[in-house]
Amino acid sequence: MSPHKREIYVKGKGWITEDFCTQETFVVRQPNDTKTYEIWEDTGGNLYWVMLNQKVHSKIEADKTWTEVILDYTQQANWIIETFSFNSQYCVTKYYPNYYPNVINEGSADLYSFEDYEKRVMAHYYMFGNPYKDQYFDGIKEVEQLSLSPNKTQNREAFYVEAIRQHELFSASTGCHFDDIDPNNFLVDEKFEDIKIIDVCSWAPGHIKDQPQHSDPLATTWPLAEHRIIGPVWSDVFLKNAYNS
Repeated sequence: MSPHKREIYVKGKGWITEDFCTQETFVVRQPNDTKTYEIWEDTGGNLYWVMLNQKVHSKIEADKTWTEVILDYTQQANWIIETFSFNSQYCVTKYYPNYYPNVINEGSADLYSFEDYEKRVMAHYYMFGNPYKDQYFDGIKEVEQLSLSPNKTQNREAFYVEAIRQHELFSASTGCHFDDIDPNNFLVDEKFEDIKIIDVCSWAPGHIKDQPQHSDPLATTWPLAEHRIIGPVWSDVFLKNAYNS
């Protein structure tokens, strides 16, 4: 936990050099690799979620003025996670304790206990339902007994409409877009009331409306299908076995 200095951008102050201490380090398994994340604390006690050594778009990274426009936007009142640094060494965002991905998938499972994961699966199912329930809960008993919110259809629609709007506003304001959009890239509080769009390392030039979405064979143009925003996506499954490996 030795201190280290890093340059970050703060709205209203510009670029400043801040002293940080690393509080925790996480090495998270991915389908084909691992990723390293850390929690940093500054001298004022503020906590940050840091993505280390992840590839970012070189055109944005090389343009400091453009980067400032994007970082400035994230530090305003919107759904984009507050971001303070964007480069291939470290991307620094605000840390939200007790928040979770909207859907915890294989790529983020290492960050949560099975008990927390199971609780979030059931909370998400109650709130939004699940268009791929049979595949998602394959082999899981008593799924039919799970309760559903009477407002699940309205909840899905409200989340979807606002998520699309937030992505389009971000593009219109910054000239870039999130190249990786999936339910696990929305961070939510326990009640799904406060929402942040994460995976800032996927920022890429261009408006979201002009980008093909090749990662989903069922939705190739913007706006993405509802399941790509709210989830689960068609390939997600209940990850009970993943926690025993």
